[in-house]
Amino acid sequence: MNSLMPLRRPRHFVNSSCNCCAANSSATKLYTGPDMSKSALVTVREFQLKDETAVKTIFATGMMGLAGQIWTDAYSLWTFPAASVGTAAITFGLCKLTDSSILTTTLATLASAAALPAVFRLYVNKIMADYVNASLSDDLKDIQTFYSEKGAGPGSVFLVACMTSAEGREEVVGHVGLERKSDTEAELRRMSVRPGIRRAGIGSRLCKALIDHARGAGFKRVFLATSSAQQPAMKLYKGQGWVEEKVAKHLYGVVGIHYLGLKL
Repeated sequence: MNSLMPLRRPRHFVNSSCNCCAANSSATKLYTGPDMSKSALVTVREFQLKDETAVKTIFATGMMGLAGQIWTDAYSLWTFPAASVGTAAITFGLCKLTDSSILTTTLATLASAAALPAVFRLYVNKIMADYVNASLSDDLKDIQTFYSEKGAGPGSVFLVACMTSAEGREEVVGHVGLERKSDTEAELRRMSVRPGIRRAGIGSRLCKALIDHARGAGFKRVFLATSSAQQPAMKLYKGQGWVEEKVAKHLYGVVGIHYLGLKL
C-alpha cells in the first residue's frame, strides 16, 4: 500500500498461504471458539472510526490484566518473600526497642509482612492505570489521525483483526499499529488480542500483516518494546524472527522491558 489517505473501502490484508475460505479472499483464519456459537472468519483490515470503542476496550483490558501477572512474577522471583521477611524483621526490631508486649510485637510483625504484597499490588494497578490513561490521551486518542500520512507519517498504519460470524456479525478482536520513525525505520505499537480468544493465531496474523505492510512501505527495520509479563507475545515475536536487542529492568527488577528488532 502506497498511500494511507482515508479510504472509501477498507483494505484487507491477505495471507496467501491460507486457503480456509477460497470464496472470501480476505479471510485469514477459520476460528471456532467459546466466544462464538459457530465458526467465524477472521480478517485483518485497516482501522475505521467505528472500531474506536472496541480497540480502546481491548487495549485497556489487556494492559490492566498484566497487573496480576506482574504480581505473580514478583512472587516467583522471591521479591515478596524476601521483602516481607525484611519488613517483618525491621518491625520486630522496632517493637523490641520500644518494649512492646509479645502480643503486640507478634501482631505487628505478621501484619507488616502480610501487607507488603497487597500494597505492591495496589501500586502495580496504579502504574498500569496511569499507563492506560496516558496511552488513551496519546496515539489512541485519535487513532485514525495519528496513524496516517499527516500524523505519524507515510507508511504508518493501524490494523484491526475482525471476527465475522456466519450470520455476518463483525467484532473487532485485536489490533496493532505501525508508527513511522524515519525513512527506514518504524515501530510496532499497541499489539493486543481480546482475552478469551488468544492463542488462536490472531496475534500472529496481525503481526505478519503489519510486517508485510512495513516492507511494502519501504521500511528496512521495525522494532518494538514488550514486557517480561507478556511471555506469549515474546514467543510470537521471536518465532517470527524478531531479535532481542536489550533488556531494561523496572519495578525493582520484577519487570523486564525487552526491546526487539526485525530487519526487513
